[in-house]
Amino acid sequence: MKRLIMLSIMDFYTLIAIGIALIAFEVFIYSFILIWFAFGFIIVGVLTLFLNFSTLYWQLATVCIISLLLLVSFRKSFLKRFSKPEKEISDNFFNEKGFGIIKNRKLLYKATYWEIDESIDLDDFNEEEKVEVIEIKANKAVIKKR
Repeated sequence: MKRLIMLSIMDFYTLIAIGIALIAFEVFIYSFILIWFAFGFIIVGVLTLFLNFSTLYWQLATVCIISLLLLVSFRKSFLKRFSKPEKEISDNFFNEKGFGIIKNRKLLYKATYWEIDESIDLDDFNEEEKVEVIEIKANKAVIKKR
């Protein structure tokens, strides 16, 4: 004959401790998934003080329901809020304006030889002439006379 094993409920401090441990783990993985299960454990831990759960299964089911509701409700908005940087930082230092030198029908700029944009007539520039670099785009330099 099968015997049904009923597990006793967890104490409120155990549930809250599990929630705090999940929050600490979330700090390291930064997925915004575990945090909602942590809140679920903490909420059920507080509810355990006021409600009498009959078994551990009801406690865990309540944790899952609360956690999934929080996850579905708030994860996307929290990701938008916390994942994007406040300002976009461009680290393309070639897009800065500056000065270069025409050498061998190419532009020497920031220690690199660049092709000059086809829309610019190279016959207007002399060899070793200093020019102003407007931008570097698609590995082509846009220049103008100083």
